[in-house]
Amino acid sequence: MSQLPALTGRQLVRLLELDGWTQDPRQRSRHGMVLRKTIEDRTRVAIIPDKRLVTDTLSRILSVKQTGIGRERLAELIEEHSLR
Repeated sequence: MSQLPALTGRQLVRLLELDGWTQDPRQRSRHGMVLRKTIEDRTRVAIIPDKRLVTDTLSRILSVKQTGIGRERLAELIEEHSLR
């Protein structure tokens, strides 16, 4: 996947939840939804905006510093769960 797909924040949250991320309904950022996932005794936190995600924002969310999912795993999730 060379180009990132156009996704909304809600679509990305749904894909991340299918990948094991959880959303705490009591905790919400001013800018979006807060998701958490524990990976190897470390809890990762990502804030996903509610709006349509521009390429730079989506790239940062997929980066190692936030979710660590990357483009390839995102493509797999989209394919597995027929988002597109």
